[in-house]
Amino acid sequence: MFNRLSREELVFQLYGLLRGAFWVSNPYDVKKAENKSLQLEVAKSVGFDIPLTTTTSSPEKAIEFRKKSGRIVTKALVKHLVRKGKKYHSFFTFRIPVEMGVDFSLLPISPAIFQEEIDRQYDIRCVVVRDQVFSLAIHQVGTKTGDVDYRTGSSKDLIFEPCILPKDVERKCVNFVKFFDLHYSSIDLILGKDSKYYFLENNPCGAWVFVEINGKYNISQAIASLFNN
Repeated sequence: MFNRLSREELVFQLYGLLRGAFWVSNPYDVKKAENKSLQLEVAKSVGFDIPLTTTTSSPEKAIEFRKKSGRIVTKALVKHLVRKGKKYHSFFTFRIPVEMGVDFSLLPISPAIFQEEIDRQYDIRCVVVRDQVFSLAIHQVGTKTGDVDYRTGSSKDLIFEPCILPKDVERKCVNFVKFFDLHYSSIDLILGKDSKYYFLENNPCGAWVFVEINGKYNISQAIASLFNN
């Protein structure tokens, strides 16, 4: 773990020496934009609805939040893979049903994010390239119906289709990305059963090829055109 972190820090320090380079996007802006707590503050400031959220290391506060919110989900604060033996493990959004017994005692050494679970119609991946927004609706079907994280399980249980967002929602996406001085970013939203668009999180280096392919968008051209401006 220490060796990997040392290598990552060395690469990040080298980025700082390339002051005249054009980035999609600047590594320091990307680092700032990965702050999940700041993301929620900015999302709210540009007008997004966000799920009730707490980030805590306190077992007592987590229990209190759960009592207040009922059905909740939890997310890790970091994206790093964890190696156990010969296998690597990643942490995805996980539902905590009301009836599930949970031991929160290790939160002091491993803080986490907790959110109320929003009843959704479907997920939306929004790829923002400066002022352009490319959106893809993601429907979870089959064994994944009603799941809280479309990234897990089989792709055969996902249906993708182009999604045209209301203009005010697109504007919120663009304003959010501009706040962080990013040229590109991917935003995850859900359309709730109450017909509200909820901001979940931002991925400043998030995947976009599956959005281009399934939405029949020309995102690659939009990204390439950044270098002409």
